[in-house]
Amino acid sequence: MECKKRHVIAAFLLGASISTLFGFVSSYSNLYGSYPSFSSKAYRPSKPFSKDEYSISRYRQQVEQYRDDCESYIQAANNDIATIRREIQRAIDETNAVVSEYNSFVRFGF
Repeated sequence: MECKKRHVIAAFLLGASISTLFGFVSSYSNLYGSYPSFSSKAYRPSKPFSKDEYSISRYRQQVEQYRDDCESYIQAANNDIATIRREIQRAIDETNAVVSEYNSFVRFGF
């Protein structure tokens, strides 16, 4: 099995090298649509036209909200990364179980 794993990795690396050499970029993804950018999720504050106390106070509140939105976006993105890593590991574990079952069947008949 280890030998097969090396062949799969070597084939992948060869394919990646060839596609890079010829300028092909794989855009295959399990995500449907693009990942939302922060700028599409948060209102970016603009400087006020005047420097009166109310305008400055409101601008400060908007900047603080923007910062809080950024922190929320980053936390959500980190949660998405953790979920993706768990699903990758689950796929690896399931595949290894199927390969192991196949190897047992071929070698020992069960």
